[in-house]
Amino acid sequence: MWVNNLDNISSASREGIELLKDLIKEEFPLFKQLSEDLYYIEVNFIYLNLYLGISQQKIGELFGLSQLGVSKRVHSGLKKLQLLSQRPEKSPNKVREDLHTMLPTALANTSHKYYFLKTFSIVGDISYLSNSTIRLRVVKAIQLMKSLSNIETEYELIEYLSSVHNISKDSHKMKRLLKEESV
Repeated sequence: MWVNNLDNISSASREGIELLKDLIKEEFPLFKQLSEDLYYIEVNFIYLNLYLGISQQKIGELFGLSQLGVSKRVHSGLKKLQLLSQRPEKSPNKVREDLHTMLPTALANTSHKYYFLKTFSIVGDISYLSNSTIRLRVVKAIQLMKSLSNIETEYELIEYLSSVHNISKDSHKMKRLLKEESV
């Protein structure tokens, strides 16, 4: 791998740094995508330090920074990555589609409205439901999604979806799903 050639790149050479950036982009495609959301230099530091295991001191020498400067950039980049991974979905259609796949219709509809409106009273006015009913449906939806996240096999997933959507195991659709899973 090209990591062995890091000693040959001069820390004073701009071409060397640009070459390193190009190599990083080629080697790890995830960072091509994330470089739009993060400062590019932080992406490089995270990649070099955490993915390739190069010491922060060596990275600092390469980019002309102290070890503390590299450490701060790595940690701030990781915080930004954490925020990116927690960013909520903004497309109502995508959220609706996902919820209807994972949950029974009544829970999916209520959860979808609550996801975007964030208050029980407005959802209650729109849905003609009491606040306690809405709260119960949202909590039940969260519990079902947590149980869904613990599923490990495709068979368990099919079992879960059949129970949520009341699909009989004898139905043509379920037999086809089970047959595809066993192949």
